[in-house]
Amino acid sequence: MKRKMTWLLGAITFAAVLSRAQDEPAPQQSVEPVASAVSSSRQQKTAAPTPVIPNLYFEGGTVRDLIRTLKETGRKAGLLPLNVITASEVETETVPKLELHNVGYADVFQALNKMNAVGMGDWQLSTTGESSIWVLKPGPAQMLAFASIDPLTGQPLGRGIGGTPPEPPKNCQVYQLQRYLTKYKVEDITTAIHTAWGMVGLEKGAELKYHKDTSLLIAVGRQDQLEIITRVLHSLDEGLAISGPAKKVVGEVFVNGAVNRPGSVALGPEQEIDILTALARSGGLTQRANENKITFTRPGETEETFTLKQLKQGPKYNIPLKPGDIVEVFEKNF
Repeated sequence: MKRKMTWLLGAITFAAVLSRAQDEPAPQQSVEPVASAVSSSRQQKTAAPTPVIPNLYFEGGTVRDLIRTLKETGRKAGLLPLNVITASEVETETVPKLELHNVGYADVFQALNKMNAVGMGDWQLSTTGESSIWVLKPGPAQMLAFASIDPLTGQPLGRGIGGTPPEPPKNCQVYQLQRYLTKYKVEDITTAIHTAWGMVGLEKGAELKYHKDTSLLIAVGRQDQLEIITRVLHSLDEGLAISGPAKKVVGEVFVNGAVNRPGSVALGPEQEIDILTALARSGGLTQRANENKITFTRPGETEETFTLKQLKQGPKYNIPLKPGDIVEVFEKNF
């Protein structure tokens, strides 16, 4: 009986100890060594600073010039090689002068995007694997230049950069002036044409040349410029009709060089003029005229040189002119 009681008391005591042990919390393990190891690893990873370009000086130029400068300075500063792709429409665009310090490639390109310095282009970063590639894409202005296509040639109507439209094509037109020269001088006609061009802002890019042997006025210009010439000549036609029939013209002589109105001088019937008269009808000598070198040419026959003093001495030198004769006054040599 005593044995049973002893055994029962022992079992109760053991159960109580076991219950108390389960209720007590387990001792916490220290995490300080682990945290210390992680902190040390992070410090080792961030210890090496990212290379930058200490001093970037760019004197201004094209996009191509900027890329060349960045590659050279980046290589000297220890940066990875610069990978760049540029569209042909923008690689010749102008980049302003830059002076930057302690910058990377991204800093430069992002700054250009913000100031919109390269036309309307946009620098974008493309990352593939471990490589980084900067791409300069054309903006809306460059794309607009290629929006229109010539249906005949299939070529863009725009010239590319900035969307500037192309220059209109030039044409050549030839006008016969013989009928107008019965009343007007060549200089009168060309002056009227230039005046009309100037009043509407169309003088730039047009050319006029008079071929005296055929009385042809040769014009090169845009269609709107040539139309003005037609209008001027049409107005001259009206003037000729109002003034009545013109006197019959036997021919003309030509006075060139240092005179105030070089060109042809018309000869009427029963009319004879000499060299001095032809010079007077051409407005007289200019201030640059060389009075000691006035040439007279009768094509296929003779050519002579006179001075103004000789011409004033009479018919010996002041020769009567025939149709086709040429008088030329040379300029002084300063």
